[in-house]
Amino acid sequence: MLQFNATLIFVLISFIVFMILMKGIYFDPILKIRAVREQKLTDDQEAARQFAEDFERLNAEYQASLHNARKEAHALIQDLRLQAKNAAHENTQAARAEAQQVSERQMAELNEWRESTYQQLAGERSILTRAIITKVTDGRRVRTATGS
Repeated sequence: MLQFNATLIFVLISFIVFMILMKGIYFDPILKIRAVREQKLTDDQEAARQFAEDFERLNAEYQASLHNARKEAHALIQDLRLQAKNAAHENTQAARAEAQQVSERQMAELNEWRESTYQQLAGERSILTRAIITKVTDGRRVRTATGS
């Protein structure tokens, strides 16, 4: 059968001492490193989840602010277009009115010039008429005197 001698007891005591030494020197530090690593992985996973949530929230805020900015820009563009159209209409009306005034002023000047020219021509016409009458009457006198 089985015999127990001092060698077996010595091996068992050596093994137990070896295990106690290995536990303190090797297994406990490895278990601490493993626990720290698992904690770091858990923390990193939580941080990644939190980062993803923050990203989604910030992305939603960004999209909303981008949408609002586009709406504001569109409204501003429409307002500026309306202002530009109104300003163009006002400028066109002012230019038309000014052109009408210039045209009326030039027509008045032209009418004044025409009237003064007619008056001048009327005076010259009467002078020319008298001169023609004088020449015609002088020519009749000359003919009558010469006997023709």
